[in-house]
Amino acid sequence: MIISSIILLIIFIIVFYNEFKKNSLTIPILSIFLISIIIKIMFVYFELYGSFINQFTIRDEVTFLRSEPALNISPGDNFFVSFIYYFRSIYNDEIFIKFLPIFFSIIYFYYLLKIIDNLEYKYSYKLFLLIISVISPAYLMFNYSLTKEFLQGAFLLPCIYYSFKFIDKPKLIIIFKLLFYLILFSYTHRGFEVISVLILLSTILLSLIKNYSVFFKNNWLILIIFFPIFLLIFYYVVINSPVGSNFANEDIATWLNNIRESDPNANNTYRVTLKSNDTFEILKTISLTVYYYFFYIQDITSLKHLYYFLDLILCSTLILTTIYYIFSNYTFYNHNLFKYIFLFIIFIVMSVGFAIFTYNTGNAIRHKSVTNVLIYLYLPIFLDLSISFIKRSLKIFNQNNY
Repeated sequence: MIISSIILLIIFIIVFYNEFKKNSLTIPILSIFLISIIIKIMFVYFELYGSFINQFTIRDEVTFLRSEPALNISPGDNFFVSFIYYFRSIYNDEIFIKFLPIFFSIIYFYYLLKIIDNLEYKYSYKLFLLIISVISPAYLMFNYSLTKEFLQGAFLLPCIYYSFKFIDKPKLIIIFKLLFYLILFSYTHRGFEVISVLILLSTILLSLIKNYSVFFKNNWLILIIFFPIFLLIFYYVVINSPVGSNFANEDIATWLNNIRESDPNANNTYRVTLKSNDTFEILKTISLTVYYYFFYIQDITSLKHLYYFLDLILCSTLILTTIYYIFSNYTFYNHNLFKYIFLFIIFIVMSVGFAIFTYNTGNAIRHKSVTNVLIYLYLPIFLDLSISFIKRSLKIFNQNNY
């Protein structure tokens, strides 16, 4: 415990050294991070002493059963197990291994701060975003233990940050940093190689449009030609990926239904079965999986399901707010428009990808613990739109009273 705590402190100082020099880490910000860390450590010790069991952790396989990593380091479980064993080879201690998600939460927290600063939100919104992002139940539950989610989040946020930086101003060094984290991110889950390519292509395309808008306005034909090329490259990557190649198979129904196989008697399970290989049937089934992924809740009689419901309402509101903002004439945060479009693309594609292979609300909220932070970044838009609407309504009301 003492060694792991010292390592945690050293990592924190190294990562946040420049922030300390700039005095940008205020007491409230440090307090939010400290609360998140303390809750995670508490859960770790609850598990150690048998007071709590997280059904999604793979700690038994990693820390107790095998003594060698997976031979095939492919995206997903094999990469994750090999990644854990790499650190186990450095220091074979159970507490140290269980602290790995907490160590990596420092990277998550660092890049979350950088992203919020890049979006230039005011300080009060910054604190609110940090609270909802690192102290939300879904984030804490799926990022304190040895599940793939802690790695996915720790590598996704650097990708988002360097994409933002490249959209702001294209630089070769930034694209190299982005590529480094995209490679790591692509190995944290099957199919994420497609998401990584989408992030890269979207970043380049939006950066070109933003920074060379005058050029493209005068040469709009180039943009019209470039966009189909973008789609063709992405289609080629998707269709040649391990997941995409299965969608191209003739018997996609059998493959997809086998992946979605689950206990039909489980309380949180929803049954969505692909009945044939017909294109219309495939599209209808995918639409149903997306609907259930976002909106299915068995009931709200338990605290857990009530949280799912509140999360559903919040994310749905933010998605609708974002769509409204993008197509409206509001000028606040106008400098972030291309970044909001980028976030929306990545959030929707990742969510649809997760939805296709998810069959119960427990797994849905587990996947949302990775992607929700992207949609939380729209909260200041919602708050400012709400304030603007209230002010306008009060103004109309006061005018009618005269």
